[in-house]
Amino acid sequence: MAHETLLYPTSLATPDAVDALVTLLQPHIPYSLPILGYLFHSGQPNPNGFHEPCVKVWTSIPQLESHIPANGVFSVLLFTPADHQFRFFCSAESSEGPATAAEEGHVLGVMQSAMNIVAEGSESFRTIMPASALPRQGSADDPNPKLFLIGSVHEKWARCLQTSALKMNPCAKFVCPPRPVTAIAPPGEEYVSTRLKEEDIELVCAGSGVSRSRTYLQGRLATSVCLRAKTETETNAETTPVAWGLVHADGSIGALHVEDAHRRRGLGQFVMHELVRQIGGAGLGGQEDGGGGALGWNWTDVMAANEKGSGFMRSLDGWDERWVCYWVFLDVRPSS
Repeated sequence: MAHETLLYPTSLATPDAVDALVTLLQPHIPYSLPILGYLFHSGQPNPNGFHEPCVKVWTSIPQLESHIPANGVFSVLLFTPADHQFRFFCSAESSEGPATAAEEGHVLGVMQSAMNIVAEGSESFRTIMPASALPRQGSADDPNPKLFLIGSVHEKWARCLQTSALKMNPCAKFVCPPRPVTAIAPPGEEYVSTRLKEEDIELVCAGSGVSRSRTYLQGRLATSVCLRAKTETETNAETTPVAWGLVHADGSIGALHVEDAHRRRGLGQFVMHELVRQIGGAGLGGQEDGGGGALGWNWTDVMAANEKGSGFMRSLDGWDERWVCYWVFLDVRPSS
């Protein structure tokens, strides 16, 4: 691994501090959306009404509020306790062409700094994904190494990370720019639109190709859309879900699933439409952030092996397949 790229802890305790980071990242949309989404969707209100993002952030810029570089490469690293994952953005992602050697050196240095942060930090930095989803790793000396996960890493860095990463899971990034969305009725009188409930979590886990903790899914129920089939003997609240999706902690849309017996009826399109509409307009706590996952934009990640999922997303009006991103597993090898 390369020498460290120095990262500076960045406080988000005031509106001005959050605004400074948003101002830094906004010119790089859509590539900076994985960071921006957490800023708008992880906030907890304080007595002053300010929604402070519940994340940890480091940047390669020493004084964010007073120095926003007009030129040069900068990076942002974010950790979210909601799902024990990191996110990473480098400003070079918004420039055309392959990464230069200098840019790759900068990114490798950020990854070394991330390893040191994990090595010196709390256990919460380690991934909580189940063992079945983790790369096979360990030895007699260290049967349980410190693994951590950086999600949604742009394909521009795949080449320089492949020698140090334990595993890189590719996904297609689909993006939808800001646009007005109006309410529509469910596709058929036999369906009712609700939200997922706690007793639905096992079904959601079974229908997903991505392992998620029960605690994480409990925290996303309020952001979900769920279609249930009406019956003559059950109330709407008691029927089994037949199609669902939710907004993740990073602002992206995901966990979309339609039960086999109810496919090809437009249920998936309805759920996606309602999720986009649900997070449109004003932001959390009434903050005018443009709505959507971030600043009016929406996005989703589809596993590369899920060709049916990618085909579905390509069929949706307004959504574009933009680039490949990776969920990168690393272990802790701090610099000496």
